[in-house]
Amino acid sequence: MATLIAHSNEASTAAFAQHLANTLGEQRGVTTAVTSLSRASRYVDTVEAVVVVAPAEDAAFHREARVFMAAHHAELANKSLFIA
Repeated sequence: MATLIAHSNEASTAAFAQHLANTLGEQRGVTTAVTSLSRASRYVDTVEAVVVVAPAEDAAFHREARVFMAAHHAELANKSLFIA
């Protein structure tokens, strides 16, 4: 299963996304693509699952993550979606 791990630009979320990709690859044999939310659009159609990694700010999910998910709502409806 190919999985896209899209992260916000914060260093901590990028590091977590890479760690998650490494773990999925090593322990489950999952093929992953790790990229920022701003570049993730080009990969949505090529994967079976999407993980969105972004912080919550002031009781709301990260703005760029919300915009990404809204823009790809139709495509994401047919995929496994995980939010971290």
